[in-house]
Amino acid sequence: MAGKDEAMLILSAEGVAVEIGLDVATAPRTIAALLAALPLKVDLHCAKIAGDQILWPVPVLQPLESARDIQGAAPGAFIYYPKRQFLEIMFGPLQEESANVTILGGARGDLSALKRLGETVQADHGWRIVWGELSAKPGDWQKALPAAGDAKLSASCSTARKLRKTAWQAVPAEFERLRARRGVMIPLGPLFYAESETRKLHENLWLLRDEREARFKSEAAALLLRGAADMLEGFLGLHDTAKGLSTMADAIGKEPSDAAALLDEIILYVGRLSHWLDLYFPWRKLNAVAEAAADGKR
Repeated sequence: MAGKDEAMLILSAEGVAVEIGLDVATAPRTIAALLAALPLKVDLHCAKIAGDQILWPVPVLQPLESARDIQGAAPGAFIYYPKRQFLEIMFGPLQEESANVTILGGARGDLSALKRLGETVQADHGWRIVWGELSAKPGDWQKALPAAGDAKLSASCSTARKLRKTAWQAVPAEFERLRARRGVMIPLGPLFYAESETRKLHENLWLLRDEREARFKSEAAALLLRGAADMLEGFLGLHDTAKGLSTMADAIGKEPSDAAALLDEIILYVGRLSHWLDLYFPWRKLNAVAEAAADGKR
């Protein structure tokens, strides 16, 4: 059980409440930013490569803090993966993967309930959205965290933030329409292309975030956004998504003073698009089909 004033989060889903202890001293900035976003309704995802992990996106963008390789983490570890703005909790051992992450803490007590939840997410991913809620345990421990800043934004950045917040509220209607399409290799082909396009755009924008040359960063980000917008609109008919990406591209360079804040809003916006699309794939079933095909079985 948790101590009287231990830094603690609660993940509730499917009738399970997982207590997650936080290591505030190791990652104070990340935990402070996360706390400012709570409570959150979260959509739970399964890991596709790492193994037994539950993942969920959060509107928190922080650099690595006390960086560690994920391969050193044990079952129960609670992790923030900056590159994709995912929180992750392990309910079993990892497979072969290497990634730098921020370890925020770990699940408390017996992991059997967490394991049941993780297996439910793996089995039901793509068939339905498994929703949860992430909240903080009240206590004086929160007073030790640094205050989250809230700088004044330019008109361009404010527009980007509104688009980002809208994208985080619900699955875009045109994604549902894309999923409902029928035809030769449709909807699976378009869904795969849409998810892969938004995922790579998201990851490449994150790489640009660390670039020191501001002009290159802005020009490259605008180019990436316009290229993705053209593909998603012309190839897949995602007109609203393309318009959002183009709006973001148009905003770049207008207000140099908050260029960094604008790029962060763009990253969170594009990442959310990718996260929503990931929910459409029944990964366990698709993996079984791929295994059979690799073995020459029909």
